[in-house]
Amino acid sequence: TVVACSKSIRNKKVVGAAQSFIIRNGVELNGIEGLDSNNKAKARIALNLPENSRLFVYAGPLIARKNPEFLIRTFLSRSSTSDTLCLLGGGPLLSACRQLVGNNRNIFLPGEVSNVISYFRAADLFVSASCAEGMPNAVLEALATSLPVILSDIPAHREILQVCPDAGWLYTLGDQTALCKLLDHVTNTAEIGRIARGSAEDHFSARSMSEAYQQLYQNSFQRYCIEHKCEN
Repeated sequence: TVVACSKSIRNKKVVGAAQSFIIRNGVELNGIEGLDSNNKAKARIALNLPENSRLFVYAGPLIARKNPEFLIRTFLSRSSTSDTLCLLGGGPLLSACRQLVGNNRNIFLPGEVSNVISYFRAADLFVSASCAEGMPNAVLEALATSLPVILSDIPAHREILQVCPDAGWLYTLGDQTALCKLLDHVTNTAEIGRIARGSAEDHFSARSMSEAYQQLYQNSFQRYCIEHKCEN
């Protein structure tokens, strides 16, 4: 029995498998709800982030597949705006990313942090430029923290927004102009935040993932017992 974390992974990796199922990744929901504007401001002060600009956050390893340099170049091209980008994570591209940022005061690279959710709760929107994903936990955690998501148009991201189309936006992978236009127009309202959180509760919770695996184990055991004519 083969389990894939997304449709795209199953279609790509397990062609011809006799038994294959999709159980999407799930994230813990307790204690990571979003914050109102006053508490967001306090959270930013604690994290040494600007209080009065739109804050976009990325979380993940700084590797080629995640395409962090594309995000940096896109935000550098928008020098007329006061938006802030915060990229969380370490990896082989951290030094190159810091060199690319230079002295820009609107892009932050704190490296690896242990309090990713604190940054999510302080942010306005989540952004990703990934070239490929399975079922990205960072995106699911962003939704659980009431963050709308701006995602590159790849199968895994498309699958997430097919389930919850009103929780975010897609842009053409690698298209800086398309991303800039989207950044200029997207917004985070209390209603969109509730939709994002609701999508995590309804489709991407750790509990629902656990229950799906438990059901799979029970069904597999019952099937084994029938096939082998177990007495007990």
